[in-house]
Amino acid sequence: MATHSRGMNTTMTQGSRQSPPVRLLFAAVLLFATVTPFVSGRVFAQDLFPEYDLLMYKDPDISNKVEVTSTFPEGLVELWQRALQRPDPALRRLIIDSTAFAKRRGLEDLGELPQQIVELAKSESDNLDVLRSIAKTLIALDDRSRDALLAEMAIAHGAPIAEIVEPAMAAWKSDAMKDAWVQRLKSQTASPNMMTLAMDGVAAIEAREAVEPLQAIVSNSSEWMRLRLPAARALAATGPTVQLALAKELLSARSSPEALNALLAVAMIANDDSPESIEFLQGLVGNNNTSVQGNALAHLYRIDYKLVEPYCEDMITSPDVNVRRWCA
Repeated sequence: MATHSRGMNTTMTQGSRQSPPVRLLFAAVLLFATVTPFVSGRVFAQDLFPEYDLLMYKDPDISNKVEVTSTFPEGLVELWQRALQRPDPALRRLIIDSTAFAKRRGLEDLGELPQQIVELAKSESDNLDVLRSIAKTLIALDDRSRDALLAEMAIAHGAPIAEIVEPAMAAWKSDAMKDAWVQRLKSQTASPNMMTLAMDGVAAIEAREAVEPLQAIVSNSSEWMRLRLPAARALAATGPTVQLALAKELLSARSSPEALNALLAVAMIANDDSPESIEFLQGLVGNNNTSVQGNALAHLYRIDYKLVEPYCEDMITSPDVNVRRWCA
């Protein structure tokens, strides 16, 4: 037992004698790795992928423009013409929609397709899906000579077609629906969306016949604000120089909140650059409502930016960015 213990002690003693050199060697390597980069001025970090040309080290080349050209197979238009003759509403709708898509992609020669689509507009009187596709395609073709047909479709089928057609009529500044728009504003029985479409339409064509019904809507304090404000904006287009009196009347009225009446007044004279209008807008700059202030400053800035300068010292500290922007 004693001999065994002495052997073990001898072994442990030898192992412990070898430990300090190992630790010293490890410390030397660590010191070399730490000190060498600072001594030599170089770091050990190396590019691990020197053979690769990595795009992340380069700026993108945007000088080369990619040109995309669309090609259409020969005989496509003739195939579509034959397909439109089949009494299949789903197929007809597919062909009509494809015609508009092809036109946007650069197909110029549509042959008799537009005329066939016009004929379908008269025959497909019961299928709203096909009629909606026809309306969208005729508008996409920008065939403004068909405005009367589109107006008839909108009047005959109501909102599903009118919501597509009437914005195009306004964009084209076509008066094909002027009578329908004015009558709608006079009756005030249509939905708010249809009323707004009519207001946008008469504003686009500057229909003076709509001034009276528009004034009635703006003056009606029980009417929805979502209709009164578009009506005021339409008045600015249809009769900008005759609205100042109504604007002053609204501002003095107590039937609605003062801020709402002030916003309506500013909207009505948006296109009036007369000295009386300028004086009226300058009075509204001092309104307590920042929305009114911002709109008044915007119209003054449109007339002449120098009209805004006297108010900048006070307005530049406004909490409303739509007020500060005109003084920045």
